[in-house]
Amino acid sequence: QVGQVFLYFQWDSLLLEAGFLAVLVAPLHLLKWRSTAWRPHDAVTFWLVRWLLFRLMFASGVVKLTSRCPTWWGLTGGRAAPGAVASSAAPAPGSPSWPPGARSFLCALLELAAHGLLLYWSAHYFSLEVNWEKRQLDSKVAFTYHEFTTWLQAVTLPLVGLGFLSLSWEILAAVYRCLCVRGCFWKLWATLQWAVFATATMGMFAVSLVPFTYIDYQSNGKLWPGIHQMFNAVERFQLVNSYGLFRRMTGVGGRPEVVLEGSYDQQTWTEIEFMYKPGNVSAAPPLVAPHQPRLDWQMWFAALAPHSSSPWFTSFVYRLLQGKRD
Repeated sequence: QVGQVFLYFQWDSLLLEAGFLAVLVAPLHLLKWRSTAWRPHDAVTFWLVRWLLFRLMFASGVVKLTSRCPTWWGLTGGRAAPGAVASSAAPAPGSPSWPPGARSFLCALLELAAHGLLLYWSAHYFSLEVNWEKRQLDSKVAFTYHEFTTWLQAVTLPLVGLGFLSLSWEILAAVYRCLCVRGCFWKLWATLQWAVFATATMGMFAVSLVPFTYIDYQSNGKLWPGIHQMFNAVERFQLVNSYGLFRRMTGVGGRPEVVLEGSYDQQTWTEIEFMYKPGNVSAAPPLVAPHQPRLDWQMWFAALAPHSSSPWFTSFVYRLLQGKRD
């Protein structure tokens, strides 16, 4: 955190967590002896990446409604219809055969059922209706804030249980794959690796439950105290974090901008152009991804509140007056 407020965004926390998970998903080649492409426990560690994606998306949706932001509750924060259906696929060796087996057929039915329920709930709870005259999809929130918080309290811990069952299934399936490895030595080696990485995965899942349940503090208080102790022991490393992107929509009625101007005689003032901050409307915005212009991004937040909330800005202007290039 040496960058302080300049390196304290949610995507910085996301990079830290995803970076640590990459160590478990793709460890050193020393641990991949003779197995350079695939190992029986790979699905276990990769499950953490899927769990991270779920926590990121779910919490980002929850905080938009718990913030009571009128823009989100009015469904005017974007053009997309509420309720999106997403599915994930895991690559498997071999090509699909026809006719499909009983297991593949059952999985396909479960996916269709899940997608159907998501579509039904989206249409029901967001009053989705097709406006044939305007050729658009009309929507509005069909539940109250109290109903939403009650629902959130009811589903948070069951989601934790569902995650535990899903991870347990992956761990048991990995045990079976270890037993299918040929050769006693390689079977033992695969089982040893499974034990190490399964333990690490369970530990990461356990400590992630604390920031995940921040969305409902009652559920957070019901977690086993040992999980809180584990989280407190590793919290300073930011291995797991809470997320909630764009909790409130800013700039709805017009986005304010901080404009810096400089003068040598206090008569003629010249605007100081930034490299990435919105300024000259006739200039095309530069393509910066994946670079994150930290100073230019901070200028956005500096414009949303009094200068006292951005003490770095005073120091920034002072250094400009001193002529400090850095």
